[in-house]
Amino acid sequence: MLRFLLAFSLIFSVLPAQSQTQSWDDITWITEEFPPWSYTENGELKGFYIDLLEAIWAELGVNKTRDVIQVLPWARGIYYLEHRPGTALFSIAKSKSREKLGFQWVGPVNANNRLVFTVKKDSQLAISSMTEVNTGFGKQSIGVINKDISEEIFLENGGSEAKLHRLNSGSALVKMLVAGRISAIYYKHFQTFYHIRALGYDATEFESIYVVGSSGPNQDSYFAFHKDTDSKLVESFRTAFKTLEEKGVISDLLLKYSPPKLSSE
Repeated sequence: MLRFLLAFSLIFSVLPAQSQTQSWDDITWITEEFPPWSYTENGELKGFYIDLLEAIWAELGVNKTRDVIQVLPWARGIYYLEHRPGTALFSIAKSKSREKLGFQWVGPVNANNRLVFTVKKDSQLAISSMTEVNTGFGKQSIGVINKDISEEIFLENGGSEAKLHRLNSGSALVKMLVAGRISAIYYKHFQTFYHIRALGYDATEFESIYVVGSSGPNQDSYFAFHKDTDSKLVESFRTAFKTLEEKGVISDLLLKYSPPKLSSE
């Protein structure tokens, strides 16, 4: 009996080490439909982060292609990141609640991809503070993605929940703005203008305004790894990321996907 108990305890004492992600083949790479960072077009996975990940793999000497990347709904992807060892999720912004979960972060990409208020130019809306946002917009007149970090950041920085109109996609936000059913979109700058162009609208007819105090620091994005991923793997990924950054590869990739400059900074 004693021998059995000793063997039993020995088996379980080594399980944590075995469950830790040990090689790149143990990693499951997950992203979402979040153009222009990652998106599917005519059955092909495209986007800035897809190009960047392949460049990092090449820098590491890892023989992988974008075909191994899984595209999942955001809620499922972030659930796997929290609960399934071996998960890598991108692109993901940091928040106070996410940092508490122990993810291992690589980044950020310095894209200046701020959360901004996008309006139609002919609206002649002038906003420069969150106070003006709360007093200048009517009930449910600011469109946000439901459960997106933009909603969380808007409320954290003093925005009134009564102003929000929640929708499920960036394209729906743009359509609602064009139809006059909302007065502004509060969403990432790059993503908003991707949807404007993808829907066939003239980007010069829209204006994005950065309101000081509306989003805190840049909401630029990261690669995030499950907390139990081997730290040596993550550090090698981080080193490859920094090498590409220093070579100018990341800034060159960003040029392919850049929207118009912000009107207020």
